[in-house]
Amino acid sequence: MVSRISTLASNTQLVNILLATQKRLRESEVQVSSEKVSETYLGLARDAERLIGLENKSVLLERFKRNNEIAQLKVDTTGSSLDIIRQAINDFQKDLQNFQTGTTTGQDEVAQVQDSAIQSLQVIQGYLNTQVAGDYIYSGSRTAVPPVDFGTLNKAAFQAKFDGTTIIVPQTRTDNLAFKLTAATGYAQNANGAGYGSLAFADANPDTITATTVGAFAYLPVGTSISIGGATAAGNNGTFTIAANTGTVITLAATDTLTTDAADAGATLVADTSYYKGDPVVNTHRLDESRSFNLDLNASDPAFEKAMRAMQIIAQGVFGTAGGLDMNNARVTDALYLLGSSQLGAVNGTAPYGTELLSNFDAIDVDNGYKQVLIDRANANHTASIGILDTRVGEIEDVDLLEAITRVTTDARVLEASYQVLARTRSLGLQDFLQSR
Repeated sequence: MVSRISTLASNTQLVNILLATQKRLRESEVQVSSEKVSETYLGLARDAERLIGLENKSVLLERFKRNNEIAQLKVDTTGSSLDIIRQAINDFQKDLQNFQTGTTTGQDEVAQVQDSAIQSLQVIQGYLNTQVAGDYIYSGSRTAVPPVDFGTLNKAAFQAKFDGTTIIVPQTRTDNLAFKLTAATGYAQNANGAGYGSLAFADANPDTITATTVGAFAYLPVGTSISIGGATAAGNNGTFTIAANTGTVITLAATDTLTTDAADAGATLVADTSYYKGDPVVNTHRLDESRSFNLDLNASDPAFEKAMRAMQIIAQGVFGTAGGLDMNNARVTDALYLLGSSQLGAVNGTAPYGTELLSNFDAIDVDNGYKQVLIDRANANHTASIGILDTRVGEIEDVDLLEAITRVTTDARVLEASYQVLARTRSLGLQDFLQSR
């Protein structure tokens, strides 16, 4: 005889209600401890798509902000290095002006101004080789390579290379960055006179190039990359590497191949003798999804090149020789023009070596300052936007703690009562029921 009044159906129903209450209590407890509506997007089904969109936008802005902070460091460092470089140029310019108004043929005076030129070159080389976060900031896209290399920068070594007569400092930007020799002009016995005359190409394993004019190649050091163009024999056009050089005969690297031609007067030779070891590639920095600017300042910029060329022009030539500064006072006026042109947009006088490119420190400072302002404003906007987005995300994700705690308390009481009802129902029998009647 069955004495219990609880049936399987009623018992199952009570258990289901108990489990539902238990689940609701657990969810409320998780909400209280995490302060979030749900641990997964599933619990935010109606708002999940909007939430993901807001979170992705916030992450993107945070990434732009971090990249801008790195760019900010670079442009700030650029500004600091520009100030020091410009001060070095100003100091040398003052030294040169004092030299011009004083004794220009005295040995001590010449030594002092040439020492000042070498020291200024050393300062500029050092600051143009500035690194930020492991990148050389004046190297274009070749950020792993120091952009400026003058070799050994001391007066004796420099004057041994440039005696001011046979070999003079390149006077134009073109020759200073990519020195060009032709049959008629180039660095021969007189730097402003005859070129190599004609070239004799020999397929001699190793192959050689010989100039008719003795010493025409004296300026080209071993290891220099040279490019031949306009040669009669097509096989002699291309890029080659100097393995040895007597000044008149160039021996190429073993892997280079020439076509024999005893006399070619139409070829031109362009040598990579530049102090600049970077490249002309312009890097672009993105401020946000729609705005960007170019990081296009490198160590070959005319503002730097003109100033350094002026310093080299003054530093060349040993005192008392035909190539010395004391014998070539016109170099002082020429160098002062280049120094002024490197700093200002407009300079009085006539350019001594032909038209110069207009870039100058005034323009560079303005451009760099503009970039600093762009980055600062962009990051201020990003910070504000991220704050707004985070607020919107919080409105969707975050739980009302007071409401959640109230639910925990209520559900806990309901669960406790449910257990009591279940236990009481299971203990009741038919006899208890009848007695209670």
